Amino acid sequence: MILRNSTLSGNGESGTTVGGGIYNGAFSTLYIDNSTIVENDGSEGAGILNLGSAKLTNTLVALNQGNKDVSGDFDSEGYNLIGNENGATGFSEDAGDQVGTSGAVIDPLIGDLGDHGGTTLTHALLSGSPAIDAGNRISPSTYSGMILELDQFVLKAEETQIFVKDTSGLPDTPFNILIDPTPG
Repeated sequence: MILRNSTLSGNGESGTTVGGGIYNGAFSTLYIDNSTIVENDGSEGAGILNLGSAKLTNTLVALNQGNKDVSGDFDSEGYNLIGNENGATGFSEDAGDQVGTSGAVIDPLIGDLGDHGGTTLTHALLSGSPAIDAGNRISPSTYSGMILELDQFVLKAEETQIFVKDTSGLPDTPFNILIDPTPG
C-alpha cells in the first residue's frame, strides 16, 4: 500500500487494537510519504505496527496513545519525525529523522484535527513545531510494482475517505477495498 499526503488520526481502541493507525501484516509492503499519523490508540504500535516491510519518508508519527508511536522494523528514507521510537528500529538522525525515546519524547506541536485548507482534515503545525521546514521537498514519487496508489486517505471513527489513483496504465477495472477494523 502507498499512503501519500494523508492524515490518520483518532483510530483504534485502547487495550484491544494493535496498530491503531496502521497495521502492516507480515507479508505486506507499506510506503508512506508526507503523511501525519497521530492521536491513534492501541496496545502496541498505536501509530504503526509493522510486521512486514515499511518505508517512511517525510512522515510525522507522534502523540499516539501511551507514546507507543511505532513498533517493528522500518526502512527510513529520511526526514521523519517519530515522537517515541521505542519498540522500533530503522530510523536515524543521519537520514534527517528526528527520533524521540520514552525518556525524551518529541512533541510535534500540532493543532487539533480540522479544516486547515485542502481536500481533507489535517493537523496544522503550530508555531515552534520541530517539523516546520524539517522535511525533504524531493521525496520518492513512484514505486515500481505498485498498481494502485492511495493519494488521500483519512480514517476517523465516524467516517473513512479513500481516494485511489490508478497508475497501472491498464483499462479501468472495478475493485474492492477491505478495511478490517480488527486486524490480527
